Amino acid sequence: MKNIIVTGGSGLVGSRLKNYIPDAKYISSKDYDLTKEDDVYRMFLELNPSIIIHLAAKVGGIIDNINKPEEYLYDNVMMNTLLVKYSYKFNVDRFIGILSTCIYPDVYDRYPMI
Repeated sequence: MKNIIVTGGSGLVGSRLKNYIPDAKYISSKDYDLTKEDDVYRMFLELNPSIIIHLAAKVGGIIDNINKPEEYLYDNVMMNTLLVKYSYKFNVDRFIGILSTCIYPDVYDRYPMI
C-alpha cells in the first residue's frame, strides 16, 4: 500500500483533498516545520512516504507579502527545496508540488470571479 503524505493538510486545498484521499497522512505546521532541515528529515524517517503531495506554503495577505517579501520567498523556497531533496534521498515514488499564494482577494463584489 502506498504511504501518501500531504503537506499543507489544514490549508484550502489540503482540507478539501481529505474527501478524495482519506487514507493519506495530512501534515500541518503543527506537526513539522518544513523550513527546518531537521524537521523534514524527521518527517521522512517517521512517515516513510512513497507519495508526497506538497501543498504547504507560507501564506498571508497581499499586504503582508508586500511588507515581507524576503520572508515569504525564503520560507517557501526552503520548504520546496528540502522536500524535493529528501524525496530524492528517500526514493519517493511520486512528488506532486502545487504552490499558489494570494490568488483570492479578501473581498470581491461578485462570485464566481470572471
